[in-house]
Amino acid sequence: MNERVEGIVEVRRCPHGRGVFALRDFLQGERIALVVGGDFTHETSSKGHALRIGEKLYWDEAPEDSPGFWSNFLDHSSEANCRFVGFDHSLPGATLLATRRIVKGEELFLDYAEYYPDNPTF
Repeated sequence: MNERVEGIVEVRRCPHGRGVFALRDFLQGERIALVVGGDFTHETSSKGHALRIGEKLYWDEAPEDSPGFWSNFLDHSSEANCRFVGFDHSLPGATLLATRRIVKGEELFLDYAEYYPDNPTF
């Protein structure tokens, strides 16, 4: 199970279960990581959770044995500090960018509603 990108991010416990935390500082606009391991589908998730991207596309959770497994623990905040860009159907994957300065030890958050308004944001 890959819950860490050496020197970049790691998954650890937080008040809402587990989250992804920065292992170093990131500048606004800086690439945090290329996330590889999720699957694109035009159906709902085969694993129980998926980030809906627009009307008919879903980005499914990365399996436990993939290098992008840690990305499954990116939690929601309406004041997100990172976002996925450049979803690449050929990988499958996406680039995770810092949307503001992130300091070492800070939890990383996505705004799930940015990708589709009805994504659950619990």
